[in-house]
Amino acid sequence: MSDSAGRPDDPLAGLDPDVIAFLDGAPIPGTTPVAPSEAGSADGSGQFRDGAPPPQVPAIAATDPADGSSDGVSQPPDDGFGRHHARASWGAAGAMLTVIVAAALLDPSGLAAPVAWTGANPAVEPWTWLQYVLLAPLIVVLLWWTSRTLLVAATPAAPRHWVLSRVWMLVVLAMMTAKLIYSVVLMAPALAGGSEVGLPLGSSATYLVWATGFTGIKALVYGWIPALVAAILWSPGRAERAGAQDAVPEPPRATVPAALIALGLALMGGWLAQYWWTGSPVGYAHPTGWRLLAPTIASGQGGQVVAILLVALLLAGSARRTLMRVEVPRTMGSRLVAGAVAGLAAGLSLALVESVVHLVFGTDVPGSDDLWILPATYLRLAEGLSFGLLLAPFAALGLWLMSRAPRPDRSWAFGLVAGALVVGAVLVVVRQAGDYTGVEPLAGNDPAPVALPAQPEAVPFEPAAPGPLTVRRDADGAAVLSDQRGAQVILRGVNVNQLGEYYAADPEVPPVLPLTEQDFADIAAMGFNAVRLVLSWSALEPVRGQIDGAEIDRAKQAVDWAGQHGIRVVLDIHQDAWGKGVLAPQGTECRSGTSPMIGWDGAPDWASYYDGAPPCQFTGRDLAPNVLRAFTSFYTDRESIQEELVSVWGRLANEFAANPTVVGYDLLNEPAFAEQAPLTSGMLLGRYHARAIEAIRAGEQAAPGGYTHPVFLEPSIWWSGFGVDPLPPHGFTSDSQVVFSPHLYNESITMDQSLGITTVGIERGYALAARAAADWGSPLWVGEWGTFGDPLANRERNVRFGAVEDDLLVGSAVWVWKVGCGDPHNYPAKQVGNIRRVACPEARELSTRNAEVEPLKRPYPRSAPGRIEAIESEGRRVRVDGTTEGVGPVDGITDACSLDVWVPGAEQPQVIDSIGVDELRMVEVPEGTAPQDPSGGWRVVGCATGGPYRVTLS
Repeated sequence: MSDSAGRPDDPLAGLDPDVIAFLDGAPIPGTTPVAPSEAGSADGSGQFRDGAPPPQVPAIAATDPADGSSDGVSQPPDDGFGRHHARASWGAAGAMLTVIVAAALLDPSGLAAPVAWTGANPAVEPWTWLQYVLLAPLIVVLLWWTSRTLLVAATPAAPRHWVLSRVWMLVVLAMMTAKLIYSVVLMAPALAGGSEVGLPLGSSATYLVWATGFTGIKALVYGWIPALVAAILWSPGRAERAGAQDAVPEPPRATVPAALIALGLALMGGWLAQYWWTGSPVGYAHPTGWRLLAPTIASGQGGQVVAILLVALLLAGSARRTLMRVEVPRTMGSRLVAGAVAGLAAGLSLALVESVVHLVFGTDVPGSDDLWILPATYLRLAEGLSFGLLLAPFAALGLWLMSRAPRPDRSWAFGLVAGALVVGAVLVVVRQAGDYTGVEPLAGNDPAPVALPAQPEAVPFEPAAPGPLTVRRDADGAAVLSDQRGAQVILRGVNVNQLGEYYAADPEVPPVLPLTEQDFADIAAMGFNAVRLVLSWSALEPVRGQIDGAEIDRAKQAVDWAGQHGIRVVLDIHQDAWGKGVLAPQGTECRSGTSPMIGWDGAPDWASYYDGAPPCQFTGRDLAPNVLRAFTSFYTDRESIQEELVSVWGRLANEFAANPTVVGYDLLNEPAFAEQAPLTSGMLLGRYHARAIEAIRAGEQAAPGGYTHPVFLEPSIWWSGFGVDPLPPHGFTSDSQVVFSPHLYNESITMDQSLGITTVGIERGYALAARAAADWGSPLWVGEWGTFGDPLANRERNVRFGAVEDDLLVGSAVWVWKVGCGDPHNYPAKQVGNIRRVACPEARELSTRNAEVEPLKRPYPRSAPGRIEAIESEGRRVRVDGTTEGVGPVDGITDACSLDVWVPGAEQPQVIDSIGVDELRMVEVPEGTAPQDPSGGWRVVGCATGGPYRVTLS
C-alpha cells in the first residue's frame, strides 16, 4: 500500500514537516536547541536512553549567555500557553481573596481566619485597620507573584497534582511571609521601646518569625482552595497541542545547596536551642533528647545529626521534585520560589516525622491517659512551619547561587562536595559539648539581693505572724518560695472574691457576700495558709486618675484579718471577660451561632474601647468580639489605659511595701488573647508585665521599710482553657522575684470537656506547668483550680489534683471560698459554691459536701527547713523528707526551727518516725464556726538538726 505520492508504507506519513524534521534531528523553526548539560536525559549525559538527540523546547526566555540563566520571569511563547499560566495564577489569587473575605465573615472570633474581622469598626489607631490595608493585600499579591513565577516557568506537561501541591505550599509561604511583615510593622513601637519599658529586640524579632507558624497552620487549612482552583485552570492538554514536549527537564542539582544548609544548621545548633523547640515560647511542651528529633543540640548528638541529615534530604528532594517540572533554562525567579517552597516543605515534613516519633515512642512529658498527641502535633506543625520559613530564604539563595555557578560536566563533583559538607556538619555536631537544652532561666540562678525586715536569729512559732517571702534559687537552679530564715514555704489556700466588683443582673441579688474576720478564721481551720484576694480595677480607679482610698482601706483590713490568723495574701487584680461593660444591651440580635453577652468584672467603663464590636459570645465569653477588641486596646496601650493600671499597681505596692502578710502581686487574672494572638497575649502581655513590675518596684522603694515582694505572672486564658500557651519572649523582664502562676482546670472546665474529650489531663497539665516554671527559673504556684458538678466525680479529681501537687511540691489556691447568688458565673441558680455553699436567692448557708472538701484539707508541710525533697500523704498520715544541705539563709538570717506540718482532725497526731528533727511541738487549731463538716486540726512544729531529715505523722 502506498500514499498518494506513491511512497511505500511510511510510519511518518501524514505528520507535520516540522515534527519530521525534529525527529531527524533538525531544528524546528521558532525553537532553541537545548544544550546537553540542560537536556532532559535520565542519566545527565545529554542523551536519552534510546540514543535520541536531546529535545528542543519552545524558546520561552532570553538567557544570559554567560551561564544560561535568566534574570527574571520567563516570557511565554506566543502560543496561548502563557495566558494559560496567567489564568492559573490569577485564579489562585482570586480564590485566596475570596477565602480571606469568607473566613472573616464566617468566623466571629477571628482566631481561625487568615485576616480577622470581628465586626469592630476601624479607629484612628493603625492596628485597627492595618490588617485590611497591608496584611490581606500582601497575602494576595505574594501568592499571585510566586505562583505566576513558578507556573510560567513550568513545563506545559506538568500534571495537575504538581500544580496543586506547589500552589498549596505557596499559599503557606504567602500567608506566613505577609504575617511576618505585618507583625514587624505592628510590633515596631513595642520593639523600639516606645514606652519606658520596651521588649528585647533579639528574642522579640525571633518571636515574630516563630509566631508565623500558627498562621502557617491556618494556611494549610485554607490553602487547598486556591491551589485547587489553580490546578483546575491548569490544562496540560493545551500545552501538548501547542507543540511542547512531554519530556522531563534535566534533574536539578540540589544536593550542594542542601548540604550547605545542613552545615549551617550544625553551626546554628546552639542558637536554635534558644529560640526553637525547647527554647521556644512553648519549649516546656517539647521532649528533650532523641525524641525531639530537631536540628538542635537539645536533641542530643545522635538526634541532632539525624535531624540535620533529614532536613538536608527533605530540602534536596523537595527542590528536585519542584524543579523537575520547570523548563530549562531555569530562571532566577523559578529557582528562588522553588527554594522557598523546599524550605517550607522540609520544615513541615520534619514536623510530621517528629509527630510520628511521638506517636510511636511517646514523649518525656509525663501525664495521664489523654489525647495530648493532638495539641502536641499542632504545636510541632506550627513550629516546623516557622522553622521552614526560616529555612526558605537560605534554600532559595542556595538554588539561585547554583544557577550562577559553572556547571561541571560530571555529577560526581557535586556529590563529592555535598558529601564533604555533610561530613563537616556531622563533625561540627559531634564536637559540640554540654547538655544545653534551652534558654537560660528568666532570672538566672543567683538570688537577687532582697531587702527584708530585720528578724531575730531564732523566730519562735507564732501562728498569727507570717513573715515576708522571697524567691530563692539554690545551687542546682531549683526555685522555691522561701521565708527570711531560709525555709521553703508551700502556699495552699483558696481564692476570696468577696471584695470584687461584679455585674449584678438583679440588684436585689448581690454577686458577692460580705467579707469578715470569721472568714479567715474558718479558712485557717481548714489548714489553709494563703488566700488569693480578688480586687477590681473598676473599684480601685472608678474615675480615671483617681484611686479610691476607701477601696485600698478595704484591702488593708482584709490583709490585717488574714495576718491575725496566720494567713498569707496574694493580691490579685481580677477580671473576667474584661469588665461589666461587655453586657449586650437589651434587644441585641446576635448572628447565628453566637449569643448575647452578660456583664462580668474587671476594667472600668472609661478604660473600655469596643469600637462597635458585637457583644455576642461564640462558644465562650472570651471569644466575644467586644472582649477581644477591649483587650487589644489594653495591650496596645490605647489612650494610655494600660499606663493607668500600671499606676494602680505602683500605688498598691507602695501601700503594702512593708507588709509581710502580703506575699506578692498577681498582675492580671486570666488575660485574654485579644485579636492578634500570640503577639498580643505573648509579646505585649510580657511588656505589660514588665511595666507593672517596674512600677511596683518603684512603689516599694519609695515606702519606708519597703522590700521586694514576689510578682505572680499568669499566661493568657488560653492556658486555662487548653493547658498550654505561648509564653512571652525570653528576657521580657530582668526581675528575679517572679513566680509562674497559671490556672489549671484540666478535666474540669477546659474547652475540650464540652466535646467529651480530654486533651490535657490533670497530671500532664501540672507537669507542663512545672516545666514552664523551670524554664523561667521560677517557682510554680497554681493561682486557680477547681472542680464543679457531681460531688463524687469532684472528689476523685480533687484527690488526683492533691496527689500531683504533693509529687511536684507545689501550692495552689482553689476557686472559690464563697460565692454570691448574683455572681455572673452562676446566676440564676438554686445553689452556688463549691467549698462554702449557699441556697439562693436568700444566700442561706448550707453545709459543705465532705466528699469534695476532704482532699483539700489533707496534711502537708506549710514550711520546712532548707528544701523539701518529698511529700507523701494519705488520709491523716503524712511523710515529709527534706534537707538543709546546700541551702543558705536569706539576707544572713538562718534558723532550722521552721518545720510546720498541718494535720487535720480533732485527734492529736502521732509521730511515727523522726530523723534529723527534734523539739517537736503540737499546736491545736480550733474548729471553724461555719456549718460545714468538721474542721480544725494540728500544726506540728519542730527543728532540723542539719543535713537530711524526715518526719512521719499519723
